Amino acid sequence: MKLMVEKHKTKLIVMVSILSMVLLLFYSVQGNRSTILQEENATNLNDVVLEDPPETVIQPSEEVITKVYVDIKGAIKEPGVYTLQSDQRVDDAIKLAGGFSNEANTNSVNLAEKVVDEMVIYVASVNEEISEVINQIPSNSTKNDKININQASSEELQELPRIGPSKAHSIIEYRETNGFFKSIDELLGVSGIGEKTFEQLEDLITVQ
Repeated sequence: MKLMVEKHKTKLIVMVSILSMVLLLFYSVQGNRSTILQEENATNLNDVVLEDPPETVIQPSEEVITKVYVDIKGAIKEPGVYTLQSDQRVDDAIKLAGGFSNEANTNSVNLAEKVVDEMVIYVASVNEEISEVINQIPSNSTKNDKININQASSEELQELPRIGPSKAHSIIEYRETNGFFKSIDELLGVSGIGEKTFEQLEDLITVQ
């Protein structure tokens, strides 16, 4: 009886050992398979080409068209104040005023510039010295941005119509010799500044 028990005990131990080996082999295979699947998934993710998100197209805002008033002076057939739209050009203003006169120096204005409210367009005549003519038309000539002839530099003075380097120098020399201008009318005392020139400047300058 004891011998039989020992014999079955030996078989039981062998069976348990075999079962343990089978289980270890099974879990080992499953672990390797899981690792392979994870590696394959990672490879597939790396192979995916990430597309750039579509660019957002910003539509330009529409220009607001407003009514503007422009003062056209000088060698023009019908000088005066004209009403235009803010998307129009100096060329449109000149045509509205009847066009250039026979004495006009057409190089004294920039025909391609857009008009703005309170703009002064001065067309010089061929008899005027080109050095004294501003080719860029002064724009936005409002009370808030008048040029102070008591403080302005030579470059700032030359932004005014009919004021070139020589007249700008004369203005600065006059105020350094005689003191600050007490009124804009005193500008007539500057050499080279006559009634015709002063007429084009009086709405664009200040002494304060």
